[in-house]
Amino acid sequence: LMISAFKVSLSQQTHGKSASEVMTDLLEKTTVDLLGALLNAAELTQEFRLTLLDSLFVDEQGFSNQICKKQSHDSLTKTSLVDILSLSVESATSARDLLLARVILFQSVMRYSSELDKDAKLAITTKLQWFLDILADKEIYSSVLSSQLPMA
Repeated sequence: LMISAFKVSLSQQTHGKSASEVMTDLLEKTTVDLLGALLNAAELTQEFRLTLLDSLFVDEQGFSNQICKKQSHDSLTKTSLVDILSLSVESATSARDLLLARVILFQSVMRYSSELDKDAKLAITTKLQWFLDILADKEIYSSVLSSQLPMA
């Protein structure tokens, strides 16, 4: 998600477009391969796969809810995957750029989904409604249409 967010921020800068294209060529497949390896791991339960995808692909409201829940938990509780993903990205970029990064990451996962096993594909299909809802958001839709985001 951080790589996708960085790619979004680079693509919005005049001199960053070339770097964004190179980054897409070099890192997109590797990023999806790492996520795919995690989703394909035989040791994972379907529940964990769904939790991982829910953590990665949330809208602004869901992201805010995760942060609020995190702040209301006791400080002695174990750090969850949601906390790690939310906090590491929260300070890195704006909410709109983060949503664009999530869209790019989801598109990449879908592009290479043929390499996922059956359980991982099933988990990914649960996020299709999220993807359509995000694309229907007028700010995200206009950003995707007007952006020069490199797609492999």
